Amino acid sequence: MTGAGGIFVTATDTGVGKTVLTAGLALAFAARGHSVGVAKPVQSGARADDPAGDAMLLKRWVGLTEAPGEIAPFAFAEPLAPLVAARLEGRAVDRGEALERVRALAARHDLLLVEGAGGLMVPVGEDWTVADLARDLGYPLLVVARPGLGTVNHVTLTVLVARQLGLDPVGVVLNGHGPHADSSRGTNAALIEQLANVPVVGRTPWLEGELSGDRLRDMVLEHVDVDFLARCALGTETASLA
Repeated sequence: MTGAGGIFVTATDTGVGKTVLTAGLALAFAARGHSVGVAKPVQSGARADDPAGDAMLLKRWVGLTEAPGEIAPFAFAEPLAPLVAARLEGRAVDRGEALERVRALAARHDLLLVEGAGGLMVPVGEDWTVADLARDLGYPLLVVARPGLGTVNHVTLTVLVARQLGLDPVGVVLNGHGPHADSSRGTNAALIEQLANVPVVGRTPWLEGELSGDRLRDMVLEHVDVDFLARCALGTETASLA
């Protein structure tokens, strides 16, 4: 494990709200008195200093002092799997360097949140994936998922594969409950806990309008079990429901 503690934030798919949850969780941990860093070691779809990219959103929302290139040391313009986006630029993501860059951030903080790229099986290098990076870091895993129909299957598959690969999923957040919820949303959390044996630690609302750090912090503090996740990050809690 790198640093004093941390969490690796992954998802069942791209576009389910990892960056929003990562920012909100970082601010919620800070509100609990922790020094919190954030890393997005591999980013595609935006350069590190693109105002609309994840690294810059994290920097702005959380108020990070690190430069965008420290938050996202490997960033590529095309919105493709990192392996493919890097190839288009004649580049490659060096696994060892990615680890060292994350560890450099971890050394400055009590807790580090590491946001993955897409889901666990997204290819980053010729022979390694986001899951390999998560395993190298050794942090517990938080899975962000959509709240509606289909999420039980997506979350359960993600959690089962994570465990097969030696990762430790400690919680699930069902993100973005909107005003037009389908009828599955009343039963999904219980089914996920039953089938995947992992707690659903948050059910967050859909946020309309402009997002800010204050809104994201307050949302997470209200709708996510922040204290449980902090204990998991620091290695003082396990998450099995058995």
